[in-house]
Amino acid sequence: MVRWERTVNLPAEKVYKAILDYIRAGSINYGDKVERFSEPSYIEVKTAESYILKVYVTPQGPDRCQVLFDFYDRYKTGIIVSLFLGLIMGIALRNPWVLIFSLVVGVLGEMKWTQISWIRYKNRILGLLESAERSGVVPEFGVKVEVEVPDDVEALYKRLVDAYNRLYGSGKLLVEHEIKPYMSKGLSREEAITKLAEREGIAGRIKVKKTLPVDDLYNRLMRVYISRSREILERKIEEYIDKGLSRREAIKRIAEEEGIT
Repeated sequence: MVRWERTVNLPAEKVYKAILDYIRAGSINYGDKVERFSEPSYIEVKTAESYILKVYVTPQGPDRCQVLFDFYDRYKTGIIVSLFLGLIMGIALRNPWVLIFSLVVGVLGEMKWTQISWIRYKNRILGLLESAERSGVVPEFGVKVEVEVPDDVEALYKRLVDAYNRLYGSGKLLVEHEIKPYMSKGLSREEAITKLAEREGIAGRIKVKKTLPVDDLYNRLMRVYISRSREILERKIEEYIDKGLSRREAIKRIAEEEGIT
């Protein structure tokens, strides 16, 4: 287990909600799943890579709180896989040392991967908290919810998988990889699939929603700018306002530049 803690100069309730929505929105990893939560102090997450992240938020006054993170490794998985592969190779090569070597390599590899995963989660959440502290504003995130995928988008997804299977042999993995950049810009999963299908020339008669309300555009821009801070976004808006655009027009212009429509 790896542990990290930080004091945040914001109310515990706001910090708790920001972290919970940030994870639910898939901002760190789309496959992350909130297993348990108890407002306003506890969040338990099963990551897309099967690690367990536990977050504890403790109030230390009206505008201050302590945030504690526990990140649990999955050495059991690494050991089981290593033993299985080592056993097969040991029998095939008739060498018991292969089993020991596989076990050592598996454990060391798992330790390194755990460190890489932990640093990614730590840096992303730290960036969220530092940005909120500097600006005094806790950004809102579009929370990922289970919705029924429209038939037309589901059909596009299947056509993309089939096309990628024919070309590369690993269709679903590649499609998921290709839609992530669009989703990181604030698009929903359905919009990302449609964008990819358009790019590959197989969108057919599917129509994409071309514009969004300005408030939605602003919230999506905040997700893109979370690692750069809200001040940078506001500064860019002011630059366009100085050129004669209204605030609404400035937000739309920046959204177009970032590929958010």
